[in-house]
Amino acid sequence: MTKNETNIIEIFSSIQGEGPYIGYRQLFIRFALCNLNCAYCDTAFSPEEYCKIEVCPGSGSFKQVKNPVTVEQLIHEIDRLNYFHHHSLSLTGGEPLLNSEFINNFLSEIQEIKANNNLKIYLETNGTLSEELIKVIKNIDIISMDFKLESSYGKTAPWDKHREFINIAQKNNKEIFAKVVVTSKIKPEEVSQIISLISGLGKKIPVILQPVFSKDKALIPEPVKVMEIQEALLKKLTDVRVIPQVHKYLSLL
Repeated sequence: MTKNETNIIEIFSSIQGEGPYIGYRQLFIRFALCNLNCAYCDTAFSPEEYCKIEVCPGSGSFKQVKNPVTVEQLIHEIDRLNYFHHHSLSLTGGEPLLNSEFINNFLSEIQEIKANNNLKIYLETNGTLSEELIKVIKNIDIISMDFKLESSYGKTAPWDKHREFINIAQKNNKEIFAKVVVTSKIKPEEVSQIISLISGLGKKIPVILQPVFSKDKALIPEPVKVMEIQEALLKKLTDVRVIPQVHKYLSLL
């Protein structure tokens, strides 16, 4: 991929179904590729021959455009779909920061669209690619960052990378919150590590506990367990919320 073109899986309008901005209308750009392979992931992120683009916001009707998509094509489609108010433009994936040069070029070119529509830029990321974040940070408004726990991620948790990522966001005065996908396998020591990391920040950030939505029923945590985890975190942290994936319950994209 280059700064002028990249592989995009889909572009569509829906509500944000996760975290503190739940229910806000967003335009989503889903990028291909991811640098991780989480055990619970239910999102397709392999490169596709065609990019699916919603014909009309919220219609669920799509056209296809051959990949890779250029910056100019993407600007055209965003301008076309944003004819009524969206709160923000969500860069999601996969891991969108694998496309940092393209994203930086694209965001630099839509400053007028962003300003005229009061459109915020919302980055959904796994919080492991700090150097790529630096390339785009000036054009990002809100960062939704996942904590990758070993119990859900399936590998050693990248705590140092998460800490560095958050520090970069805070040094640049960006709004950031951490999302924790909670499975039935979560361990007490992982809860302690979350407390340690957040407590050690210059400025504490909100923590969102998101019970996993999975076809594997054994992974879904009991409600009482989720409440116990929240209680444990609230002994040291001030802003801990339990928010499920609402778009899944509403059968929305």
